[in-house]
Amino acid sequence: MEAIELIKAISSTLERKQEIIALNLGGIMKLIIDEGIRPFDTIREKNYGKKGETATDLMNVYRLVQDLAKGCMNATRIDILRFSNEILDMKSELRDNDRSIVNDCIWRLGILADYQDNLKRSTDCSFVYWIQELNTHFLSFIYAEPANVHRLKYLYMALEDSAYQLLASKHMEDPKSLKDNYLKDREDELVNQVIMPLARAIESDLRLQIHSLYISGIEKQNPLESSNLSWFLESQPLQFCEKIIDIKKRIEGYLDETFYNMTALNLND
Repeated sequence: MEAIELIKAISSTLERKQEIIALNLGGIMKLIIDEGIRPFDTIREKNYGKKGETATDLMNVYRLVQDLAKGCMNATRIDILRFSNEILDMKSELRDNDRSIVNDCIWRLGILADYQDNLKRSTDCSFVYWIQELNTHFLSFIYAEPANVHRLKYLYMALEDSAYQLLASKHMEDPKSLKDNYLKDREDELVNQVIMPLARAIESDLRLQIHSLYISGIEKQNPLESSNLSWFLESQPLQFCEKIIDIKKRIEGYLDETFYNMTALNLND
């Protein structure tokens, strides 16, 4: 689970920084391409002014690479740059260290050119669909350790990937119903493992606090010996596909309903 959280934390951070990345991506790619075409200067030095088909071809490759470096790099330009490098490889025009520099720069440019697609593919956690049994253990751990409630966000980001993957199912006429059932199961899991036990614990604590004021002999609970459940109430709502799961509001609704029903029946409670 820690690996899944780390992957989703990286994805979430990079998505929040999209504007900054977009502003600086062009400059970063320009620095890389300048570094990558520097070894091509040796081609010009060796073949400038020479006659013959080979020299002409190599100078044409040099001019093409220089023209590519002047524009905005995209997948097509990177493919042409890669093809130009392969021509030089066939003619053994670059030294080994220069060839390594060019190959490394082309590799980095390829990653940056498809930055968003690469990020989405690298941080996809749809595989968690096949390890659903771990969800129960993880939720039980979160309930026992309230300070880790912030980790729920990353778990449900990973579960969201699984939900959208179900839309590609071919064995059902309506894949959306499969996704909806999956969302309901995961939400019920959170309610049963965390929200309802938390609501009952808060209800019991409130009852003890109230009764201790009016009934002698009831021992007051030491707050240092119990879990700090306020972590759950202070946590941000979880976004799970089209759903918003607000733990605090759900507990408030449960307590409002419970205490209204109890006080309506017994005014002393």
